[in-house]
This record gives sequence, structure tokens and C-alpha cells, in this order.
Amino acid sequence: KVYLGCTGNKVICLNGSTNAEVWTFPTTATVGGSPVLGADGTVYVGEGGGSFKMYAINGATGAKLWDFAAGAGIANSAAIGPDGTVYFGSVDGKIYAIKGNSSTGLANSPWPSHRRDLKGTGRQ
Repeated sequence: KVYLGCTGNKVICLNGSTNAEVWTFPTTATVGGSPVLGADGTVYVGEGGGSFKMYAINGATGAKLWDFAAGAGIANSAAIGPDGTVYFGSVDGKIYAIKGNSSTGLANSPWPSHRRDLKGTGRQ
């Protein structure tokens, strides 16, 4: 499979052998970087505008697994750590770390967390 982020506010999955479209996932804005594929087949992609979301998409079906709204646009691709944590930067000047298998909040990592706590609430 081949995954493409598009300026037409969508992510497209193509069959790598036939170039046939397998699924399309709508986003609220242009995709800010190339989709990244996790070890479990999850596709991670961020929006450069709109609702500023990082999406986790089922790579086989195109179904949304979860999304997370950053404080501003996501202009580049995510990186995935060896433990499955998804790291990405935002135009708001922050680096986010999210557990790759859930949308329950930021991962417990030494990286700076949004609003300085694991849930992004600003409480210590």
C-alpha cells in the first residue's frame, strides 16, 4: 500500500501494484507532511491548518482510530519512537509526544509536554 497526504484535504491509500484507490480519509485542511506508518499498520498524519489535528488512521480500512488537536498547524511528518510514541512538532513551537495506540493524552516522556503535564491541562 502507498499512503499520500494531499492538498485537497485528504489522505489517500493506493494499492501499490495496481495504483487503484483503496480508501480516502477526509481531513479539515491540507496535510502538512508525508504520512508515517507505524509498526502495527497505523497511519499517522497531521494537518497544516484547519483544526490542527494529528490523526491515527487504520492503514487497512481508512477508519479514524483517534485524533489530537495541537495548538497550531502541523507542518512536517511525525516520528515514531521504538516504544510506539508518536512525536511531532507544531507551528506553536512545541513538540508533542502521544502514545501511538491511544488518544488518552501525551506520553510519559522526558520531552516537553503541552501545558507541562501528561493530559495537557496545565496542572502540576
